[in-house]
Amino acid sequence: TTVQHGSFQEFLPLTGTVAPIDSVYVDIAEPGQVAEVLAEAGDNVTAGQVLIRLTSTAPENELMNSENLLAQQVNGLSGTKLQYEQTRLNTERDIIDMRAALEKLTANHQRLLKIKDSGAVAQADLDDMSIEIKREQQALAAMEESLKLSETEGRKQIATMQRVIDTLNTKLTLARKNLDLLHV
Repeated sequence: TTVQHGSFQEFLPLTGTVAPIDSVYVDIAEPGQVAEVLAEAGDNVTAGQVLIRLTSTAPENELMNSENLLAQQVNGLSGTKLQYEQTRLNTERDIIDMRAALEKLTANHQRLLKIKDSGAVAQADLDDMSIEIKREQQALAAMEESLKLSETEGRKQIATMQRVIDTLNTKLTLARKNLDLLHV
């Protein structure tokens, strides 16, 4: 080329194609409708930056249902624990009353046995009292067994409800993650 004198031009009219150095295609895990576009074509973005926000009723409904189920189970567990404690305390109170009645009956029986030979007490009354003592002993044993069974079953029921709550917590965590998938 040769150097020539002429008019100076600040630009050169050229035709060409501009292409990005890197193109990244993003696939979405959760389908939905575009609610907001946060980055446009050609914008510089960083790793982890939200590009678009989608809306979808399925994960939102799943989250609300999971939260409702969890709240119901937690309330149910609280009610079950309260009922279990009330039943346990009432049964223990009944056992205390039965023991006191049995002690009183046994003490009366012992006193009557001491004066039996004087003829002031009929043998039939002593026999009736012996039968009543045995009945009270059996009722007390049954009540104590009932308390043990109630405690065992109550603990099982509470443990089962706690496992359900733990499962629902896991489901709730997954529902929240699915909701996060709407941020691409």
